[in-house]
Order: sequence, then structure tokens, then C-alpha cells
Amino acid sequence: MTKLNKRQRLLIAGLGLAAGVWAIDSLTGGGQPQQARAAQKPTGEAAVTVQWCDVSQTVARLTDATYRSIAPDLLRVERDLFAPSAVMERVYAPAPSVPVAKQPVEQDPAVVDFVGQHTLDGVLTGRRPVAVINGRPLALGAELDGHRLVEVARARVSLERVSDGEVVELELASPNSPR
Repeated sequence: MTKLNKRQRLLIAGLGLAAGVWAIDSLTGGGQPQQARAAQKPTGEAAVTVQWCDVSQTVARLTDATYRSIAPDLLRVERDLFAPSAVMERVYAPAPSVPVAKQPVEQDPAVVDFVGQHTLDGVLTGRRPVAVINGRPLALGAELDGHRLVEVARARVSLERVSDGEVVELELASPNSPR
């Protein structure tokens, strides 16, 4: 008798398993289709039995005076189905905007001086946000002239004055604005 290698043993085991499943399936009748059972229909006057294979009954139903074909209704398009209806336009209409007059805000001269001396050149958002102020990269928590970087947003940064906690915001300079 020859000795079987690992691959041959696995192949024989798989064939044996498949034969066992087939045998159990055959003995329990699992390979046979299940019998179909008709759903119970309601009984009484409300239940109408229509046998569509009876041609005379079908012709009588179609020629009945109460029968109306829906084919013309299907061909008539009343509105674009993908356009919002008048009700939806009212519901999702944008709210009217009311112009708000900006009142001049008195700023601390030190804040005006800080904003005048420093420009925000760029920002990097992500796990470790970085702001580039005056060409110098600053991470969150870094200090610049007595102000700590506390927030980096897409087009602006917020710096907090260490001495009193006043917040100063620098906006990203647009490419068209003079420096």
C-alpha cells in the first residue's frame, strides 16, 4: 500500500464529506421539490373569482359598460416627474435673507497692531493642523508675540493672548489682495 501525501488525504476527506452530505440529503428527501400550497382565499360575497382562462368571461369583462381602459391616462404626462411640485418648492424654498447692518466694533489697539504686523499665509488642516504666519509654520499651541494658536480653520486662525485671553483672528489673505 502506498502512503498518501497531504493533498491526496485532503481530497479524499472532501469527497467523503460530499458523499455523506449527498446520502443524508437523499434519505431525508431534501433533493425533492416541495409541494406547493395554495394560499387561502377569502370567502363570501366580497370574494370574486375571475378565471382568466375563460375567454368568454374575459371578453364580457372588457366590454362591460363600467370598464374603462387606463391606457390613455398612462400616455398623458401632466408634469415632469423629476421636477419638484409647487408644494415641495414652498417647503424647501430658501428663507428670505434680511440684511443685517454691521455695527462698528471697538477693537483694542494692541489687537489692531497685532493684525497689522502679522499675515496668515496658509493653513494645513487635518490631524495636526498647522498655520503659516509670516512664512513661519506654527502648530496648535505654539506662541507668537504673546499669543497662542488655539484654532486652525480652512481660511482663518484664532490666536489667544496669553496675558488676558482675548482672541484675535487672522484671515487668509486672498491671492488678489495686496500684502
